[in-house]
This record gives sequence, C-alpha cells and structure tokens, in this order.
Amino acid sequence: MNVQPNRDSCKAVYVPPEQWNDGEGYAPGAFTIETWTNGQRAMLFNCPSDGSEQLIRLRPSSDEGPSWEFNGDLESPSLHPSVHRQTRQKNGTLRGTVWHGWLRQGEWVSC
Repeated sequence: MNVQPNRDSCKAVYVPPEQWNDGEGYAPGAFTIETWTNGQRAMLFNCPSDGSEQLIRLRPSSDEGPSWEFNGDLESPSLHPSVHRQTRQKNGTLRGTVWHGWLRQGEWVSC
C-alpha cells in the first residue's frame, strides 16, 4: 500500500519549549526550538499533514546526519532545504511520502 502525499499547507506557530511537552496537543504546523546539553539545536514540529511530532537538527549539526538552515525568526521562520516526511514499513522499507514541502516565511508550503 502506497501512502499518498498530503498537499495541505498551514501556518507555522511557535510554541515556547517549556510549553511544548505540556500535553496540549498543538495543531499541525506548530513548532518549537530546543537546545540540547551538547549545544545542538533542534526543531520539533507537528507535521502539516497528520500532526505527528517530527524532529530535525539545525545547522551546525553535531552529527553527520541531515540538518537544516534556520533563519532564526520565530514569527516568520524559514528552513532550507525542504522537509520530507516519509513512512516506513516495520522492516524499514519506505512506504511513501506523508508530506513534502518547505517552511517559508512562517508557512509550511506543500510542494
């Protein structure tokens, strides 16, 4: 079964990190920025398509995995490159795209 990409776009709404895990269940597009003890910064966000929580590392990254450039603007955030949310089967094989798009000037924009 292939998962069809969701074409929804939505507003990016900043939630302070101290409020992120309070159980509120923020809407798709909500995000926060965390700084870990090793200095790595990460963006946690609710996927625009299904609201599932996702994590991406912001540059400079402390590991060799993928990372994104963040403009630092919490009111009108932008990321580069695009964000590609995929699902995997239990054996690790890719099932398909859930959402693919950009965070540009405060909007999650589907491609």
